[in-house]
Amino acid sequence: MTMLPVQVGISIDRFLISVTPLKAKNVVLMHRPRWVEIAYSLLSWFLTSKMKKRVTMIEKGDENEMLEKIVGGTSLIPANFGDFEGDLIVDIVGKQHGHEIVIS
Repeated sequence: MTMLPVQVGISIDRFLISVTPLKAKNVVLMHRPRWVEIAYSLLSWFLTSKMKKRVTMIEKGDENEMLEKIVGGTSLIPANFGDFEGDLIVDIVGKQHGHEIVIS
């Protein structure tokens, strides 16, 4: 039982369905605290092998190499993205929508 009117509940459901992704192709976990590793190891018992393949845990020291491999090269990594040596200086999402945003 809910405290919301039926129409409000339907509207919220439609909104959540329209804005949430239906499928994550890859989840990258890097610079994670120890509790995340423990939580993932417990959660992995309930994940299918297909879902386990979609989670990539990057170890310290392998960040640059693995991030380039996963993302598709330094041309797609922003210039000031942490300790990484990216080449991207324009926001590619904003560019697709007609906004020219320079990353500084």
